[in-house]
Amino acid sequence: MSERRTPGPGTPDGTGRPRRATGEVRALPEQPPSVPPDPPPSRQASGAVRVLVRFETASAALVFAEQLSGGRPIGTVGCARGGPGDHWWVRSDLPLEVGREMAAVCSGRLHVLSGDRLVPDAPGREAVSGASPARAGLTTLGDLVSVSVTDLVRRAGLHPARRGPLREAVLLLPGHLVPGVVRRALDLRLRVEYRPVALTPLFEGGTAERISYEVRLRAARETAVPGALLAALGRDPSVLVCRSVEETLLVQHGTGTPLSDRSLATLVDDGVWVLAGPGYGCSRLRPLAEAAEGAALVRRGEDHTLPDIGPASGHAQPYDAHSEPAPRTLTLVRAPTRGVAVDAALLDDADLECLPRLLAGEQLSESAFLVRGRDRHLLTAPGGLLEHLPVGEPLHCVGPGGLYVPLGRRIDPLLPATARGALFPTDSSTALVLLASVVLAFDLETRLPVWRLWAGPVPPLDEQLPRSVAAELRDIDEQVTPTRPQSPARRPSGWDRVFNRRPRDTPPDWRDEAYAAERAGQYAVAAELYSRNNDPLRAARLYERAAEES
Repeated sequence: MSERRTPGPGTPDGTGRPRRATGEVRALPEQPPSVPPDPPPSRQASGAVRVLVRFETASAALVFAEQLSGGRPIGTVGCARGGPGDHWWVRSDLPLEVGREMAAVCSGRLHVLSGDRLVPDAPGREAVSGASPARAGLTTLGDLVSVSVTDLVRRAGLHPARRGPLREAVLLLPGHLVPGVVRRALDLRLRVEYRPVALTPLFEGGTAERISYEVRLRAARETAVPGALLAALGRDPSVLVCRSVEETLLVQHGTGTPLSDRSLATLVDDGVWVLAGPGYGCSRLRPLAEAAEGAALVRRGEDHTLPDIGPASGHAQPYDAHSEPAPRTLTLVRAPTRGVAVDAALLDDADLECLPRLLAGEQLSESAFLVRGRDRHLLTAPGGLLEHLPVGEPLHCVGPGGLYVPLGRRIDPLLPATARGALFPTDSSTALVLLASVVLAFDLETRLPVWRLWAGPVPPLDEQLPRSVAAELRDIDEQVTPTRPQSPARRPSGWDRVFNRRPRDTPPDWRDEAYAAERAGQYAVAAELYSRNNDPLRAARLYERAAEES
């Protein structure tokens, strides 16, 4: 049996005709005598071939057309429609291998122009059957009608597209909705501009105009228009929310076309295009007036007549008048206090009833002090209150000394530290709480441990002496009245510590020393005492205060 060999490229394949190399355009099968054979495809000097790629959808044709633009305006790409199935066609001059790859990405069918016929690049079933071109359904140039890229954009339509946060949003809405939308946007600290515009059909043309209003929302630097606001506006069928692609192109928010925004903007020929889906439609926008600031729509109350300058004008006095400006009364105003620690709390009688339930068993009860007042009370601790209490008004120390103001407030007008020390003098035994209309003074010498609120009287002390000894002592007391010598200094017992009784010659506790150092502004000294006594949390807070004051 002789070995069967496969014919190589350019060798006869058994029919007498040379076999074409793989990858080349294969000619149609032998035609009947009545039909002349196809002329070979024309090639450019650079190796490019005139090709047309067929697509079943306009979306796929747009994606392919954008690949061909190569940075040029996409409107210069040649497009057509027609042939069997009324498909979409895109024309270009490409090297054959490049055209095949690009068409495969977009699910297109590559055709080569041979004369006036469009020959499929890959042989199909009709080409193998040996049928004539007319029966095989081959397309000719005469079957195609030229269309523009804009026609493809219209047919492809818009599809949902996830976009990032918008720095600028454009609204198209009726006039009666503008004031409410503007006020809400100003409440969100957005910059707002509005103007009347005229809308005409974009694709069909015509002179029928519809009057609408354009409201442009701009967010501050490094922020975005709140997404919740855009979502709420988008649910209103009479409001169209758009993103601004260019000054000449607006696209409905949350949608996009198969083209990139850059390519889409090059299609705008005149005016401003508005692309929107069903329910709104596409239009050409023409402004009717200059944009105005949205703040002009906010009503400020009744009109106020502007008077001329006169003798009663407060800012204009006669030249020879020498009057000093009247100082303002000190008060408190709202101010941000982010990152400020809570140093104390101002309580009333109702708050005191809650403290035992809140602090009993907590670490704060070991070091917190309570300074009782007439109807207001001050709760403080060395190093500040390291826990936020759900009762009372939190305070922070502004200094110098023990000067406190409520959290979220500041003194108005602003005063330097020297002025605060002169107007609100404090010492190591006094604390001042500045409120809007009064200054509360507390005597720190009367401070008590906060646990005294829930630690009541203890049972009587029974020394458990033997009966014989107790009887003898009673007899001695009744018979003899000895001269009592000066009792020597004794160490405090456990009961003395419970009731905070301290002999006069007993040195103060280290906590008292630390608290006194803190009141004097010696935060580093107080921090060292807490560090030595195994309380690193309060030591760290005091070291932080020392760094802030330095």
